[in-house]
Amino acid sequence: MAGRRTSTARRGRQQKPTTAASDGEPAPGSSSPALAPTDLLKSLDHAVEKRNKDKRQKLRAQHKAQVRKAEEEIRAAAQSDKLALSKYRRAQIKRLSELVKRRTEIELDIAAHTQKLNDLYEAVHGDLSFVLEHRLSSLG
Repeated sequence: MAGRRTSTARRGRQQKPTTAASDGEPAPGSSSPALAPTDLLKSLDHAVEKRNKDKRQKLRAQHKAQVRKAEEEIRAAAQSDKLALSKYRRAQIKRLSELVKRRTEIELDIAAHTQKLNDLYEAVHGDLSFVLEHRLSSLG
């Protein structure tokens, strides 16, 4: 097998030299005994679980912060829209009020002119009736 590595180390990783501590024996001058493989696995599992728990907590905190920020932005936009709508409605109400006032003035003018026309009609009708009666009486 020419060209192949005969090393048992994985590619990209350098193999650490073995020490007494990695062989399951305490290192010289070390006060703690070496961990058994099952204890080592439990310790690693515990470390992984703690790391995952910390990540979840961090993500939850970030999520809550983002939700809070989004809610605040929505509230601010809603308040801004509410103020803009209120301002627009006030302008509409003012314009409608002016139009109603103008309509009332026009209706009063129409009523006054109608009354004047009615009075003139009655006057002309009275004069015409008088003239016709006078002519009929002079003919008969």
